[in-house]
Amino acid sequence: MQHLKDAGFCVDQAKNDADTFIFETALRSARNGQAVSVVANDTDILILLLYHHCTDVMSEIFMHYDTSKKIGVRQVNITAIARSIGKAAVQQVSK
Repeated sequence: MQHLKDAGFCVDQAKNDADTFIFETALRSARNGQAVSVVANDTDILILLLYHHCTDVMSEIFMHYDTSKKIGVRQVNITAIARSIGKAAVQQVSK
């Protein structure tokens, strides 16, 4: 963490539930007009970001995840997914 801070990055560490902390931090930054990149291999975080991004107006959120050693890291645009599948579909996915 200290190396990232020294390089000028904003760094936070979860004290309890990491999934909730990650998505809340991402949403707070996006609401403040910052583009956000979340690095996680967790479907729960993807669903939380989709559901809450679909209901709010905010900056773009990207999620980066590692698929495998062959394919490597992929990126999805949460904003684009929420727009393309629509609010009703996002609400169904989150149930």
